[in-house]
Amino acid sequence: LPAVKDTKCDYATYSTKYWFDEKERAIYCTGKLVLQQNKIPAAKYASVKAFFDDVIMDSNQKLVIKKN
Repeated sequence: LPAVKDTKCDYATYSTKYWFDEKERAIYCTGKLVLQQNKIPAAKYASVKAFFDDVIMDSNQKLVIKKN
């Protein structure tokens, strides 16, 4: 399973968690993105873009399930 992810910038936070429930034989995932401020100064654009690029890369992960 993908590792737990916690990342933040000055304007937002992002976290994910994945786990497998043996009893139900199910995989669960939770994700949370909190935008703390919706107006971002032009000078901070590059750092905020890097943050959201990281969020997109994390959310596009693939999970391969193999049957035993």
